Amino acid sequence: MAKLPDKAEHQRQFAALDFAARRAIVKSVNRGKPVEIRRHAPLAIGVAMRQIRFWRWAWLVGPGIGLVQLIFAPPEVALTNAVLATAILFVMAWVLTRRAQRSIASNTSIMEGRIGPPPSRGRSGPASHSKSGEDDADDETASDAEANRPRPPAPRGKKRRKR
Repeated sequence: MAKLPDKAEHQRQFAALDFAARRAIVKSVNRGKPVEIRRHAPLAIGVAMRQIRFWRWAWLVGPGIGLVQLIFAPPEVALTNAVLATAILFVMAWVLTRRAQRSIASNTSIMEGRIGPPPSRGRSGPASHSKSGEDDADDETASDAEANRPRPPAPRGKKRRKR
């Protein structure tokens, strides 16, 4: 299983990627989705954590805008602009922080080898196939153990075909 790199190592690994790979990682984090390449998952988690740190304080730019405008505009206009800028930045921070958190969750599951949710048991569940109550308990524990086991990693690339 891959581990999360520390800050300096993350910057070095992220900078070593080409522009298209860096852009794909940032896009997936901004959209709250997992990355397409499994080995980029730790880097995506680092980018998401960095974005969460940024947006935690970015909404404070709104009051700063109001303070700067007090020099050039009447107080009513400066206050209105400060409230509007703070509200817009707060909503942006809330939305982008939630997306980054979703990206962290999905990329963590990729790193752990769980590609998707566990398979469903069907409409009626495991107890629908047996008539006695004793078999129901055995079926239920077996299917719970099967559902909690992580899925194996997806195969990479195409199989070679004989020509």
